[in-house]
Amino acid sequence: MRATRPGRLHGLCGGIFTTLAERIEISNLPGDPGTSNFAHAFLPIDTPVEVMPGDPIDVQIDSFDGDELRWIVTVTPSVGYTRRFTQSTFLSRTLTHEALRKHDPSYRPALSVRGQMERDLLAQIDGARTLGELREWFLAHGGAQLTQPRLAELLAATIERCG
Repeated sequence: MRATRPGRLHGLCGGIFTTLAERIEISNLPGDPGTSNFAHAFLPIDTPVEVMPGDPIDVQIDSFDGDELRWIVTVTPSVGYTRRFTQSTFLSRTLTHEALRKHDPSYRPALSVRGQMERDLLAQIDGARTLGELREWFLAHGGAQLTQPRLAELLAATIERCG
């Protein structure tokens, strides 16, 4: 990218613009008159940098499992020296004691109720049963633990990942 006006760069602001169907579009770009329930993304840099029109701004954004972001911003101003910032969302998350405990090499994981249901479902996915048969089996064997919408969501996610 290139800066279009003089100013101080504090980070990157992101939005979306998408076409859902012919002549049906949604956007949350700054200044758009329409409304959407999509929030803007703001990816800050460590230290604000002065930029002038035409200054190159290189951006790299990486996503790790859709859970964590890393962004690298390199600014090459016409006056001064090149600045490179590497940031991530890793430290912005609240890590609970339980979540940290699961990374301890001595931790002994045990399947949750959901994990047991998913394991049993995976044993049923053998290439012979249809999706309808799997759905009936899953409702019969998991119906007491989860609501039908939650069971349907778990079935769909398991099939998407493994089937």
